[in-house]
Amino acid sequence: MLGEPQILAQVRQAYRTSEVEGATGPSLARLFRSAVRAGRRVRAETAIGASPGAMVEAGIGLAERSVGPLAGRSALVVGAGGMASLAAKELRGRGIGRLRILNRSPERAGRLAAKAGGEPGGLESLAGAVASSDVIVSSTGAPGTVIGAATVEQATHEDGRPRFFLDLAVPRDVDPAVATLPWVQVADIDDLREAVGENAAASEEFARARAIVGEEVRRFSVWRRAAKLAPLIEALRDRGARIQAGELSRAAPRLARLSDREWAAVEALASGIVAKLLHAPIVRLKERQDAGGADSLAGALADLFDLRPPPGP
Repeated sequence: MLGEPQILAQVRQAYRTSEVEGATGPSLARLFRSAVRAGRRVRAETAIGASPGAMVEAGIGLAERSVGPLAGRSALVVGAGGMASLAAKELRGRGIGRLRILNRSPERAGRLAAKAGGEPGGLESLAGAVASSDVIVSSTGAPGTVIGAATVEQATHEDGRPRFFLDLAVPRDVDPAVATLPWVQVADIDDLREAVGENAAASEEFARARAIVGEEVRRFSVWRRAAKLAPLIEALRDRGARIQAGELSRAAPRLARLSDREWAAVEALASGIVAKLLHAPIVRLKERQDAGGADSLAGALADLFDLRPPPGP
């Protein structure tokens, strides 16, 4: 779902885990931080991310219109994440009777069930739970369908009473073929966007969000190019410093009569000459970096000064 807050939390958790495991280098760490900053900016500067609760409310409203008042009826929630939690809360607010929470991880199902006043279980109980439920809400992170048409037909064909499936997952949890069963109605994220009249407003917010992401991508790209050139620039300055030190060392015997103050002036003069000579190449390299196409100039610079810098991050 566009703006779903759990995604940003998952990115942050992935970053923390990768740091603990020592799997995050400078570039990946910077990329994670840029992604998190972009997500925070989108949530702070646009209305995206403010609507999951409204989506769930609209979906449960559609369920009530489909099967009738929910008070005393049975419901099933598949999943145990943020959207599933919102759905369970909304169902309880509408007076649902029996509430079952199923998840691939029974422990997570248990935590949500304890919070929502439901009965936890694993996905092996899916067919039986569908058979005994009037409303089925699914919101998992599975890569494919979780609720298949054959399972639903087998579980519900005997009584043929109306069932409402609310699919909050992206990609979909509910097999599209489920909607072909005559006693079943299915609503997904696209249906909910229409139900809450989100599309027109979301298009403007989406454009603003894309602009923010574009800014953060450009900021990261600038940093990445600068980080890539940093070892070359450092190697160039180091070479200049070594040449300066070598020439001063060779000149020292001929300048032995100089006072400390005079010798310091000679050192400052040599340092200034080296700095001025290197200033223009470094500036041109950075300018080309901002404009693009710095690689060819960096290669030429490395060849001209015989530089072998370590690879950048």
